[in-house]
Amino acid sequence: MKVNALCLAGAGLGLLSLFLPWWSGHEVGLGTLVDQDYNLVEGVLLDSENLSSAFVVAATLFVVGTGMAFLSPIGGLVQLPGVLGFIALFNQEISTRRGTESFELGLYIALISAIITTVSLLMPLGPGYGFKGRAFWTSLSSANRFRSVGRYDEGARARVNMLALSGAIIAFICIALPWTTISTVPPTTEMTLADRPLFFYLEGSLSSVSAYLFIVGAALSVVTTLGAFVQLGGLFWFWWDFSGSMGINAYRMPGAVTEEAFGIGFYLSVLAILLVAVAIILPLGIGYHRRMKSRLSRLLVWGKAGTLAY
Repeated sequence: MKVNALCLAGAGLGLLSLFLPWWSGHEVGLGTLVDQDYNLVEGVLLDSENLSSAFVVAATLFVVGTGMAFLSPIGGLVQLPGVLGFIALFNQEISTRRGTESFELGLYIALISAIITTVSLLMPLGPGYGFKGRAFWTSLSSANRFRSVGRYDEGARARVNMLALSGAIIAFICIALPWTTISTVPPTTEMTLADRPLFFYLEGSLSSVSAYLFIVGAALSVVTTLGAFVQLGGLFWFWWDFSGSMGINAYRMPGAVTEEAFGIGFYLSVLAILLVAVAIILPLGIGYHRRMKSRLSRLLVWGKAGTLAY
């Protein structure tokens, strides 16, 4: 029996965070200010009618990823964009509506949980995994690395296209980073008015289709390198929607000169797509010895190694 204790620890922390406050703030009650703590379930999922679908999607991703992590370390790849999306959208969804707000312990534990679970996919640790020499590398390359608990099977060696998987991870991170940035420019004082992550565009405009396309492509890239083409479609559609409206005074604000431009999330997504696309031509990772000429092994990001495996 092999148990990825590192993954289960991350999943346990994620579950614990759901019962802890993610943020606190002040609410008016009976004419006085009352301190109030909010957790993810009660503050977002059970109050979804007052929040944007993008914010609810981010919260849902974390909850779903935490449940997946008890079965597979791949859950970390779902948790991470969820908690990063929550952080990115927090100010516009919560702080501006309810006054002064601050992050609490639950959010920090959730972020640690997502990082630990993601790391456990790359470096599984626990009973059945060796720590020295051949025992460690044999366990590390086992196909059971994709399970939190699995049979100890030395023969079931894994094949993982690490180049493609790296691109998928970067794509998930891009989802929570700013895709457009609105800022003031001289002669007014320089300041950022809004950073809008891809989650922001999940509703209300034609760009929502491009946002969903990119997110679906990122998810597909965990399994198949063909996800790069879906991501590319979403990225191009997003650029087509916004390219004509970017620039000086694209965003109107009385008394200030403003500029709207593509943000770091948009540009970093290009790198994510390139990594997955290059991985089709040049798969790099674990278990590709004698498998370089296999077409299926180029299209599938992970599976079993060996001449008879896919």
